[in-house]
Amino acid sequence: MFQSKSFGLILVCLLALTGNISFATELKSIGRGAKLIWNKDILIPANQDYIDLPSISFPGPKTRTGIGYGMYFENWFVFTHRCRVHLTESSLDPRRLPAQTEMEFSGAYQEIELDPNAQLFAQELLVANPKEVNAVTCGGYAQQYRSFLGENIRKIGLARGPVEMTLEDFKSVLAGTATLELPPPKDIP
Repeated sequence: MFQSKSFGLILVCLLALTGNISFATELKSIGRGAKLIWNKDILIPANQDYIDLPSISFPGPKTRTGIGYGMYFENWFVFTHRCRVHLTESSLDPRRLPAQTEMEFSGAYQEIELDPNAQLFAQELLVANPKEVNAVTCGGYAQQYRSFLGENIRKIGLARGPVEMTLEDFKSVLAGTATLELPPPKDIP
């Protein structure tokens, strides 16, 4: 992994000196006891067993390719993340998750294959409480863009995926809709 053992040891010592060593930036790091607290009422229409959260899109870094005489092309990707809250069943009546409802995660995580040909999958977090909610599923894709001299922006090709979400991406999707509370880590005796 490291080219020299001393480099690895120095890196671990530096991480230890800076405080907690944490690799918990992945969505699957949301463990048992983590909670989503809804900031506003969420309405679920009749005959529907899911709620779509607002999707977010953000651009990645741009790369510039010069073609001479001061002209250039810029290329970049726009990443889009989406999440859906799955209920255990649909109802003939419209329903509501009131503000301040706490949704507790079970700690179980899995990846669901959506399209084996395109190698698309979604990340799923299972929910323990309330019993009416089954899981939160998130997925993402990237779309490439190109411009000539910063103008004439065009999409290039089809959307590509999957784009895995991080914990920060998940919090961005939830912004304004819900707050994520993570329990403190448990010490190993």
